[in-house]
Amino acid sequence: MLLHLAIRDFAIVDRLELEFRPGFTALTGETGAGKSILIDALSLALGERAGNEQVRSGAERADVTAEFAIESLPGLGDWLREQALEGDPNRMLLRRVVDRSGRSRAFVNGHAATVNQLREAGDRLVDIHGQHAHQSLLRSEAQRQVLDAHAGLVPLAKEAGDAYREWQRLCRVRLDHESNALARNAEREQLAWQVEDLSRLALAPGEWEGRLCAATLCRSHRARPGTPARSRATPRGRAQCGAQVSCGAGSAARSSGLAAGAPEGPRDHRGLGGARQAGAGGARFFRTAARRATSRSNFW
Repeated sequence: MLLHLAIRDFAIVDRLELEFRPGFTALTGETGAGKSILIDALSLALGERAGNEQVRSGAERADVTAEFAIESLPGLGDWLREQALEGDPNRMLLRRVVDRSGRSRAFVNGHAATVNQLREAGDRLVDIHGQHAHQSLLRSEAQRQVLDAHAGLVPLAKEAGDAYREWQRLCRVRLDHESNALARNAEREQLAWQVEDLSRLALAPGEWEGRLCAATLCRSHRARPGTPARSRATPRGRAQCGAQVSCGAGSAARSSGLAAGAPEGPRDHRGLGGARQAGAGGARFFRTAARRATSRSNFW
């Protein structure tokens, strides 16, 4: 039964609270006294359509709260547990808030809920007999409950419902395991590809750090603040940078197949342009390999 109805800034009502007692309650009054406003406010709390015209003029939002006793409705308690909307034992609190723009928020037992959940709970609680109203006998679920009660099959129906919910739970668990297995297989393939990619580099212990250090030194020499561009472009500067990087470019090229079939001849110290090109190529190779390794794995 309805125990308490609180209305604030709804239509022309500033603030109103009603307490209901067991038995028959009648609200009487002349035309325009506000009887229909109470029904509209209760309908709003039960999930009916919300609009900005329901907010009292000059107010920011309308707020309607309805409290029900549900000890005589055991099926409603099971529904609350399924929806994770439990509250105080044998009590149910429905709340609806509508702001000035017409947007609304719904709450069940203090938990944020959807309007559909609020409407479904309202269908289980109240029948409003009137124009454009909803009655419980028009709902298929209520019809099944009446039929089960008449046939004396309520315990069997509850057992079937519990078995169905358990089956649904196991289906969700199976889908979760399948999803996790697919994710693990994808991660395993990625790691295997990364290991193969690193193995092809055939780097000796400490060689990777040395290449990165040489490339960093070359880059910092080229972009050193305060150094004129002409001095950075001198043969001596190019020779230093090329020597720093090209000291291991040949071995890296051999291990990766970049220099396959090219004989290793004596180093020509006069060919500074060739040394610079080899050093730049080696730096680019190791920078690319470093980016790939650091972006695809956590080995480094």
